[in-house]
Amino acid sequence: MIFNLPDYRVAGIVLLPGGIRHVTVESTFPPGCPSCGVIASRVKERRCQKLRDIPVAGAVVLLWDKRRWFCDEYLCERKSFCEATPQVPRRARSTRRLRETLVDAVIDSGRAVSETALAFGISWWLVQQVIGDAALRLPDVDLLAPRMLGIDEHRYRSVRFFQDPATKAWTRYEPWMTTIVDLDTGQVLGIVDGRDHKGVGDWLFARPLEWRLGVQVVAIDPSAAFRKALRMWLPRTAVSVDLFHMTMLANDMLTTVRQGLSQQVRGRRGRATDPAWANRMLLLKADERLSERGRHRLAGVFSADDPTGSLQAAWQVKEQLRTLLNTSSLEDAGAAKNALADLLARAAMPETNRLYRTVCRARLSKSGQLQIAYPLEKCGPNGSMSIHLSRPFPGNREEPGWDMKRWRYRLFATAGKLITRAGRTRLLIPDKAPETGTITTLLAAIAGLNTGLRHRVRLPA
Repeated sequence: MIFNLPDYRVAGIVLLPGGIRHVTVESTFPPGCPSCGVIASRVKERRCQKLRDIPVAGAVVLLWDKRRWFCDEYLCERKSFCEATPQVPRRARSTRRLRETLVDAVIDSGRAVSETALAFGISWWLVQQVIGDAALRLPDVDLLAPRMLGIDEHRYRSVRFFQDPATKAWTRYEPWMTTIVDLDTGQVLGIVDGRDHKGVGDWLFARPLEWRLGVQVVAIDPSAAFRKALRMWLPRTAVSVDLFHMTMLANDMLTTVRQGLSQQVRGRRGRATDPAWANRMLLLKADERLSERGRHRLAGVFSADDPTGSLQAAWQVKEQLRTLLNTSSLEDAGAAKNALADLLARAAMPETNRLYRTVCRARLSKSGQLQIAYPLEKCGPNGSMSIHLSRPFPGNREEPGWDMKRWRYRLFATAGKLITRAGRTRLLIPDKAPETGTITTLLAAIAGLNTGLRHRVRLPA
């Protein structure tokens, strides 16, 4: 049998009913005394130790014929010792390759801890301990020199209600946390409680002055709390709002104008018989993605259900803002901004003016791009950080023993790799996972039967 466990050899195999095999192994690693380092040559006693290991061609029960050795150094205070290997260190009950495979299964593939534990036939607590150990081995944040930061909030569990024992009053509690990441490497740098300026400000204040002076750009969503913290502790740093949130603000502005127009003209909310309400999603669609039929329908909406012309003016402002956000040079950005100002002057609506004030808060960067549309390739395919920071792990969050500390460990150890691989369209399965061969065979069979179908397997959200 090819067991392929480093520093061990197979001493015996017993096949039990049900296909389970008992594999007995012996260590080939030199038995050095942990106190003096002298290699031992005399065996004192033997005992059988059960180890947890990865499945090898099916379920395996690993038994280690562990030896206790005499120390031949007469000056050593330790008279005897048990052997240990790099695969199974002292006081360990699991092989190193199992722990590495568990980290790959949870971090690289994004699988839930409970699912991984069930697939490998081990407890949930062991998988969680492995993830926690991987998070604790990360480098010290103060020793790093990040150039670009990303800050985003995340609600890590469902809403809870707590009752005051004295007043019997119920209080709604939304457990939010804020994540700070390095956009160059995708590494999670810090996680703070809440989503206000105090948590982020205290975290930035704890960093060395040289660390803060090295930060050039900070990417956030349109959050006043984050802006306040950055003004206090990173006043010289350029603030970047990603394209996703700015486009969302423009769509919200257009929706507000459409709803106000319905109240102004009809004195009621929109209905299915109203052209503007029936084509409300078409209004939010990008102009370059409209088909000829879609453009014809949109022109019909403006002619039949826009007597004041405010809806068409708001739509033009929204599209011109998208043009501004997609510019790549200072000259193009300046021209697009002037065109946007002309459209806003003709529209003369409070909704469009409020949107323009938000746009004017962004300055032009030296790289020739709007800081408000700073490209965040490390964050997501649409430039949105919240897409992958808010749901880095699939599965049930109410797993046994769940708490904030374990969630922090999983986010520290996992979010970086998920962010940097967000744009890839491929199936991520650990090479050592027991189901890799089956899935690969099934994909090959499906590809052979459906040669005309393009399969796109994305990273789990």
